[in-house]
Amino acid sequence: MSEFKKIIELSPRRMDEYLEVNNFICPECNGRGEFTNEVGKDKYESIPCSTCLGSGRLKAIVAVSWSPEKT
Repeated sequence: MSEFKKIIELSPRRMDEYLEVNNFICPECNGRGEFTNEVGKDKYESIPCSTCLGSGRLKAIVAVSWSPEKT
């Protein structure tokens, strides 16, 4: 199975910064956004995924804070 990777290169241009990286498939629901339960004969209910809240996708928010290195 192939893996999707994103690489972040860091350099101390700004002291505090953050980066949002989106469009990751939710590992909990595998991108479906919901789970289906049978509640009766030929009757189903959909329950939104609690991890992605029904979107099927996740985003990562990466925060970088630079500080002096103590020697």
